[in-house]
Amino acid sequence: MYQSIDEIRWQFEVNVIAPIAITQAFFPLLKIEQSQTNRPGRVINISSVGGKVAAPFMGAYAGSKHALEGLSHSLRRELLLHDIDVIIIGPGPVITPIWDKDSAQDLSRYDSTEYRSILEAFQKYFLQVGKNGYSSAKVAEFIRIAFETKHPKARYSIAPNPLINWYLPRFLPARWLDRLIGNQFGLMRRSR
Repeated sequence: MYQSIDEIRWQFEVNVIAPIAITQAFFPLLKIEQSQTNRPGRVINISSVGGKVAAPFMGAYAGSKHALEGLSHSLRRELLLHDIDVIIIGPGPVITPIWDKDSAQDLSRYDSTEYRSILEAFQKYFLQVGKNGYSSAKVAEFIRIAFETKHPKARYSIAPNPLINWYLPRFLPARWLDRLIGNQFGLMRRSR
């Protein structure tokens, strides 16, 4: 709710516009390589669990990953003509230095909002989840498999504890998931 439009725009530039620009730039090479090797070209877009399951306070990120997923599905269908595949990799948390950045931990701009204490609990939870995520080597292994597999899936999900972190959130009714998340982070409005 309080994220700046510039920050939201930046998320979409990085997570949506940049992958499109890169794919457009390399499209001629994908067609050439495919014709020389008789192997279909592949585009692999890195989404996120957030591309299917949106967490509170991560609307810009989740929105950009949802957009990337929609674009990837559309592009895969467009590129059938050229036998070029588009594969989505959707990892959960990955252990990277982002979890140690001060900017990821500074909540001072929310001091005067109703979300300050809720954000502290949310941030603590997400920092712990992030530090216990997959290594970048493990994610790279999933990418290698998607790249080398003869008949890859359209989307690969890489989530620790997939029952809790992938299947249940996707298959529960949306309002049930809202209440579960709301209760977990103190987002439920208290009765007066």
